[in-house]
Amino acid sequence: MRIQSTSGVANLVAPRGAVSREMREARLPHRGMAFWFTGLSGSGKSTLAYSAEEYFFRKDYSITVLDGDILLGGLCSDLGFSPEDRLENNRRIAELAKLFVLHGTVCICAFISPYEESRRRAREIIGAESFREIYISCSLEECERRDVKGFYIRARSGGGSKTGPASPPATRNRRPRTLSSARNTAPPSGASSNSHALLNRTALNTVYPPPPMNSP
Repeated sequence: MRIQSTSGVANLVAPRGAVSREMREARLPHRGMAFWFTGLSGSGKSTLAYSAEEYFFRKDYSITVLDGDILLGGLCSDLGFSPEDRLENNRRIAELAKLFVLHGTVCICAFISPYEESRRRAREIIGAESFREIYISCSLEECERRDVKGFYIRARSGGGSKTGPASPPATRNRRPRTLSSARNTAPPSGASSNSHALLNRTALNTVYPPPPMNSP
């Protein structure tokens, strides 16, 4: 299988192993799937992602969380918070999530990812059939009240450009799946109930046991 490189390198050919995605998924109680959690800083993306991870792990799912802060400390440590860097950050995350999905893993991605262009590109990279976008809905006032990382205080004092703007000019897809993270159901106290709501609201029934390998 030929690979299209974004760096201009030609004639890349991916080796094909003997273990296919279908073979991996046949051993699991689900198919590989990426859930892309987007929303403001402080909306509860990471808390809900890790709560869902624990929930599914106890059901013997192969599951992992890709968290923005963790990747900014490693894979994406050379990037900042400019629009261009945010787009590249999301592209790298999508490529990494795609590898997990191809190995049959449920991958929950928790990132602000404010631009529709980057989320559309992530969907294209991962594949629409394996991608679900979930917008974590939380008012700006509630996010500022939580201000877990101090982004809002720094942004209002003029320091947002270097520390990560808390509220960039976000764009939302026309019909994203939405999970509310309002006050009084805020993480961590409401994380478990919200993760259960996640199951019902985000088409998680698409993560279902695959058919036997020898079925038509």
